[in-house]
Order: sequence, then structure tokens, then C-alpha cells
Amino acid sequence: MKSQLLIDARCLQRPDFARRGIGVHLGTMLAAPQAADFAITLLFDPALPPPDPDLAMLGEAATMTAYAASRTPGVFLQPAPLSLPPGRIARLLQTTARRSIAIVLDFIPHDDPATYLTTPHSRRAYAAQCAALRRYDHFLPISHATERRLHQLVPASIGHSEVTGVAIRPGLIRAGAAPPFTARAGILVVSGDDPRKNPAIAIRAAVGVTISFVGIHDPGARSNLATLHAEAGGDPDNLIFLPQLTDAELAAAYAAARLVIAPSRAEGFSMPVIEAIAQGTPVLAADEPAQAELLDPAFRFPPDDTKTLREKAALLLADPARWQEAQMRQTGIADAFTAAAVAARFWAPIEALANAVVTSPAIMAHVLPRIAFLSPLPPATSGCADHSASLLAALRPLATITAFSDTRQPSLPPGIAFGGAADANVMRSARFDAIITVLGNSSFHVTETKLLLDYGAAAILHDARLIEFYRDLLGDARALGVAAAEIGADVSLADLDSWSRDEATMPLRFLGEVASAATPLIVHARASADFIAARHGIVSQFLPFAPYRVPDPASLTPAARAAARARLGIAADQTLIASFGHVHAGKDPETTIAAFGRLAPSRACRFAMVGGGNPSLIAELRATATALGIAPETLDLDAAQVPESRYRDYLAAADVAVQLRRAPPGSISGAVADVIAAGLPCVAAATLVAALEPPSYVTAIADDAAPATIAAAIATALDQGREHIAALRAEFMAQRSMARYAQSVLDAVLA
Repeated sequence: MKSQLLIDARCLQRPDFARRGIGVHLGTMLAAPQAADFAITLLFDPALPPPDPDLAMLGEAATMTAYAASRTPGVFLQPAPLSLPPGRIARLLQTTARRSIAIVLDFIPHDDPATYLTTPHSRRAYAAQCAALRRYDHFLPISHATERRLHQLVPASIGHSEVTGVAIRPGLIRAGAAPPFTARAGILVVSGDDPRKNPAIAIRAAVGVTISFVGIHDPGARSNLATLHAEAGGDPDNLIFLPQLTDAELAAAYAAARLVIAPSRAEGFSMPVIEAIAQGTPVLAADEPAQAELLDPAFRFPPDDTKTLREKAALLLADPARWQEAQMRQTGIADAFTAAAVAARFWAPIEALANAVVTSPAIMAHVLPRIAFLSPLPPATSGCADHSASLLAALRPLATITAFSDTRQPSLPPGIAFGGAADANVMRSARFDAIITVLGNSSFHVTETKLLLDYGAAAILHDARLIEFYRDLLGDARALGVAAAEIGADVSLADLDSWSRDEATMPLRFLGEVASAATPLIVHARASADFIAARHGIVSQFLPFAPYRVPDPASLTPAARAAARARLGIAADQTLIASFGHVHAGKDPETTIAAFGRLAPSRACRFAMVGGGNPSLIAELRATATALGIAPETLDLDAAQVPESRYRDYLAAADVAVQLRRAPPGSISGAVADVIAAGLPCVAAATLVAALEPPSYVTAIADDAAPATIAAAIATALDQGREHIAALRAEFMAQRSMARYAQSVLDAVLA
């Protein structure tokens, strides 16, 4: 089996890195044969531009979060520890499951902060990156100079580093004989717009000779060099600024030059030196540590000593014998920096780390797993909050739980610690063996969802769609982008409005981002799992929903039911029909009232909508009932939130429940689960029934059933009585107990 290798590939998303420097170095190493021994996953950042397709294919898989990798054995490779913010990968650097290794290019900003760290923000960011270096297990400095500086700044790296060098790109390695002295002319300077590249010294030392610059594209830098050249008496025709070159063009420029000058004051490694040598062109380099380890003193000059550079350059430009001697003495230096040679040094320590067996401290100590649980909690008026509280109570014997929530003064089961509001520090910490986020289609889940998308975690998804979450809380622009990406076509605001009015018609569910970020994504309906697999190619974990509002068995006795009816003012000879949960248009309340109107004349009926709702909608429903001839005293309908005790009384007192809703397949109804747990006969929309897979005392009707059909189903349920329900309820509740569900959740998130 291949070893797992996760690579922070954000450098491949950055235009300033992807096609130069570290991006090229990483790409070359991933193209080496040794890479085939690893299952490589590239970690990208959704906030950055997507990588070019050829770069995205350097790995076998891609991920947007580091959470899953932080919990599985393998190696983590950081190509740019001093250029990328460490927050997204902080958990990887603290976990014992992954060994970490960092490529180290240089410490130039550290050693020249006046030039490179000019703001408080840049200094803080670089300090954080340097501090994070101490978390790595091993290091791959690209030069001995960088390694020495690494050992000085991070003493723990001593004995844990291998110098790799950087490979010459194949297109810059000459296959045949190099052109002779007589076929060449002038000086080539491979430089850049950064002042530390020190191109001015080459201008001052090479007056009277054609000098060509590669890498200087800034108009201001070119103008300054042209002015300096003119002031030194140079012929304007002898100063050439070359455009952006392909490898073939750059190789030709090296081969055409009689001399290459590498004047940089500071480098982590000097590509111009080894590229020039690979083309058979003698090179003179400024005497700085990285270049000094490549060339002996005869071919170096102090970076501010124009006289020494001029003298050495003049000898090589004018004397064929000295030129040929320099070429011969430098020949062979580049052999250590072929792709094969560098790859051998690069991959050996990674393979050694992969072969080191790591065992979780929690497993070794035989302690309970440590879980961070992010969710709304009571007293938040959310069914998800109530479900989470019940789940936490069931998890307590199985794990050490710290709950995090935006809910103020949450009500928690005994033994559950409260960590306050969740933030990035929770997600970055490795003190938890797993992190569980609870998601839903409402404002209660903003923090949990944003942290999941940024850092990854396990997730329990309570809804089959997240359209209103995206629209109301993340904005229509974000919703439009997600929708277009999920269906592969343009989406308009009119489309969003249409789907919001009738969610059952949506061709998507707005689940792609959370499904990609979650490991695992736990869903409560087979239809949701099937949709996510078909639409997004992601396997989610189906766990049947566990009812959380489970009544005391004593409340289900005939005497307890009679007492509840008395508290509600329901006469013994009245038939109570109830619909539970928050009242909104998506539940077709007008249709439910119309069905009740058909039953009321023939049975002594009373109807209750138990859950509260928008006052204007409640007023409209009362008007509808009046228009249908329904007596006001037979209708319990209030906009106010129903107290928990009264809600439970209705569950005990009702003779039958009606639960309608137009919703996408996989939609879970907490109210239907309440009804099942109460052993109450129920008529429910087919979509809700299919999602919960309930016992037979729940009757499915078409989602768009007419009032007459609903009324007939209610009458049938009433006529069947309740004698058969107790055994069916007991069997269902045993299978769907919260204790059983909690164990399944824990097994899933720790798998």
C-alpha cells in the first residue's frame, strides 16, 4: 500500500510562486519516479485562485481542508513554510498522526527586515511562520547556507535536515557540445526587479561590452539601469533587456553569452550559476553564502567591489585560454543538480518519515477520545440544538466532550465541558481527537459552517438542503456561485427565488462545499446520501435519525393522556387532530386546514397547529378557516412559540397528527420523529416518511395530496385505533435510540 503524502499546494495557486521558484521545484520533484511510491493529496485554499490544470494534476487527489489528514497516518510536506500563513495547517503540525517535513528556501526577510518586513502586519506574519518551523519533524533546506541559518534559528533542526539543492529544468541542460569561445559574445545577467539582485554592479563593471539582462521587467528598474549605463559612458546599443523567455530561449541566451554574471547579494540557492554551467558558460558570482558553496573563490567577487568584478570579467571576455580554463574548472558542478540527483536527496527523508510508525497517544494510554462538539444548544429555539443536547448526554459515557457554541449560557448535560464560542483556534488545535460540527439551514449554524469550510471537520447535517443558509447568511452572490458550480450552468436570481418558493423543485441542494469539507459527512436519510454521491461523487455516512424528544413511558398511559387533554381543555368526546412544528408556507397549512374542514362536520373534531409562526400567516390561516366554515373555538392556532410542556401535552393528547411539507427528498422532520416517539398515529407527506423510514402507524400520502385525500387518510388512521402501536413503537425506538446513534456517530468520526 502506498504511503499517504499530503502537500500544502497553495504555492501552486499563487501566480508569484506557481511557475517559478518553489512552484517549479515542487513540480519537478513530483514528476520524479519516487513520487509514484506515495498516494499524494494536494491541499488547496478555496480563497485563492484555482491552480492551472496541469499543476492540479500533480497529485492523485485534492482537498480544501487539512482535517482528515490530521487524523490519518502519513507525511505532510510544506513547500513554503516562510511564505504561506500557517493557520490552515496548524492542526497538522500538532498531531502525532502525521510526520511533517518542510522545504526551506532562505531566511532573507529575517536577515533584512528593513527591506522585506516593512509593516507591523508583515513582521507579525513572518514571526508566526518562523515560530511554526519549530513544529516540523524534518527539513529540506535547498543549500548548505540555508541549512546553517536554519540550525542557528531552529536548533531542534540539527540532525533533522538534508540539503537537497534545486534541480536544473531539463530544457536548460545541454545535450551536445557547448559553443566555443569564438562563437560567443557579451555578458548575460540573470537578475530580477528585487534590489538585492544587485544588477547595477554588472553595469558598472561591463562598460564597452554588450550586456543583456534576463528577469528585469519593471520599467522603473530598466530606466534606472539605462541611466547608470549612460552615465558610465556606455553605448545604448550595448544594453539589452530581454523579454520573458521560454526555457529554450533562455538556454540559447546562456549559450550565446561569453560570460554570465550572478551579482545577487543574497540567495537561498543560485539557479543562474548552475544553469550557466549546464550550458558550458563560465560564471562569476557575488560572494554570498549560497553562491560561495557552488563556486571557488577565483570565480567570486564581493557584491560591492566593481573593480574586482571588472578585472575578472575582462580576463574571461578577452582571453580564450582563461575562458576555457574557467569552463573546465566549473564543468561537473551542475551534475549534482539534475532532476534525478536532487530527487534522490529530496525523497529519501520523506520515505524514511513515511516508514516511521506513529501510534496515537490516546490509543496508547487507553483513554476516552477527546471530542470538540460545535453546535447551537438550548435554550436556542432550534430543533438541532435540542437534538445536540440529547446527543451530548448519550456521548458523555463514550468520550471526553467539550462543547462550543454561540448560544449564550447554554444548557448542557452533566459532565460536558463548555469551551465558549468556537473559533479558528479550536479547529487548529490537535488536543481533540475529532471535531464535530452540527449543520442546518438556518442562522444558528453560521459559525459552525464557516469553520467547517475553512478547516474541515466531521459534520452532522440536519437538512437536505442549505439554500436559505447560503442566501440569507452568506449572500446571493455566494449562493449563485455555488449553484452554478454544482449544476454546471448559469443560475439567475429568478432561479434562486423560484427554488426558495418551492424547494422540492431544486435541481441541487447547496451541499457540495460542506460535503467536500466534512470527514465524514453524516446524513440522516438514504436519499441525501444517494444525492450527494450522484451529484458530488462523495460518499457520506448514513445514520438513521434518532428521535430526541422521547416521552417518559408514564406519559403514554391512558390516565396520562386524559390528564394532558384536561390541561388543554379537550373534551373526552372530542377528536384532537394536531400538526406539530413551526408553521410556515412550505408545510401547506391551508391544505391541512381544508382537510380538517372536511372532517369537522362528521366528527366532533378540534384542530391544533402546535409550534407558532409568523403572525401575518397565522392571521391568514384563521381567515381561511372562517371562510371554510370552521368554528373558531375548534381551532388552536397561535403565533407565539409553544412552551415545551404544552407541546408535550399536545403529543400525549392528540388522536392523530398531520405533517405536510413540500421538501427535497431526504428532508428530515423533527416533528414526525416527535410523533413517532409519542406513539401517535400520523398522516405525513411521502417525502418526510421516506426520509425517516418510520413504523407503520405513520401513513404516507402524496406531497401534493388534495384535502379530500388527506381527510380520508386521517379518518382511516382514526378508525384503526391505537392498540397495535405500542409494540411497533417499542421496536422502532430500540433501533433508533440516542445511545445507539451516539455510538454510531463516534465510530464514524473516529474511523
